[in-house]
Amino acid sequence: MKLILQKSTLTFIGCLFSFLGIGQTSINITSPNGGENFQPGTAINFQYVFEEGVAYDDLIFYYSIDNGASYNWIGDTLFSTAPPISYASTYTWNIPLGINSTTCLIRAEIYRTAGGIGVVAQDTSENVFTIQPPVTDITILTPNGGENLQDGEFTNLEYHFEHGEAGDDLIFYYSIDNGATYTLIGDSLFSAAPPISYTSTYTWNIPLGINSTECLIRTEIYRTAGGAGIVAQDTSDNTFIISDISGLINNPLDEISVFPNPAIDEITLNLQGLNEVSIKLFDPTGKLIYQKEIKNPVTHVISIDQPKGLYFLQIGSREYTRTIKIILE
Repeated sequence: MKLILQKSTLTFIGCLFSFLGIGQTSINITSPNGGENFQPGTAINFQYVFEEGVAYDDLIFYYSIDNGASYNWIGDTLFSTAPPISYASTYTWNIPLGINSTTCLIRAEIYRTAGGIGVVAQDTSENVFTIQPPVTDITILTPNGGENLQDGEFTNLEYHFEHGEAGDDLIFYYSIDNGATYTLIGDSLFSAAPPISYTSTYTWNIPLGINSTECLIRTEIYRTAGGAGIVAQDTSDNTFIISDISGLINNPLDEISVFPNPAIDEITLNLQGLNEVSIKLFDPTGKLIYQKEIKNPVTHVISIDQPKGLYFLQIGSREYTRTIKIILE
């Protein structure tokens, strides 16, 4: 009944303006007008056309997230002078955080203060639009199936992360029984929000003794904010292989000795004259801090200007790999 009375009132006012020779005031929302998709916390511009306005008309905007069952005030624009007869413009709205709806609408009203007339025109989006937070997603890129890795070696778990937030914890697991059970690898906590679309790696020192053709990697995004918990996860598309090379063959790199260990700031490698050796040193987080390719080495000295702790020395040849734990005191 209230809506019918309001329409009747607007019709009466329109007839009165026509009788007085005044054009009928109208407001038309042109955008958003149905089908759009916006994100909370972003700014959008309403587009509208205002016709036959007069001085001190107040243009008021509202939004609904329940298909018009209720409306919330957004803001208004008061025209201290009469706008052009046909006036197209925009109004900026900073969408509040926390909105998650597929049934949103915008309503505009022209409130005429002159003469205390009240609402003389209104319009609502023709169809609903969407306001939803971006979807957080994590995708494992490698290993993703078919790879052949070795126990004891370092490998990079490559992943793609979208729409992360500050405080998100990226957690990695591995399985050697095609997903029946998983073992924690480690995690990476984002103290600040990562880029919207983010590709990176996490270094994994594969434990010794693994020998399986049914290996998988699983990753999860655990969101601490608001106690949301797990908001995204992914698993390798297919199984890959980890071979227990260290337990099956005679590795000539086992003859290499490193001294002193524990060390203070320098270690010496006795490389037994092996051909073309690759040397890499990783810090406790798996970050590569030293790398060297050597031909026909006998000994090699590495100066380590790093904090005390556990480090990983990886020695590789064309066929073999060996990892040695180094302690800095």
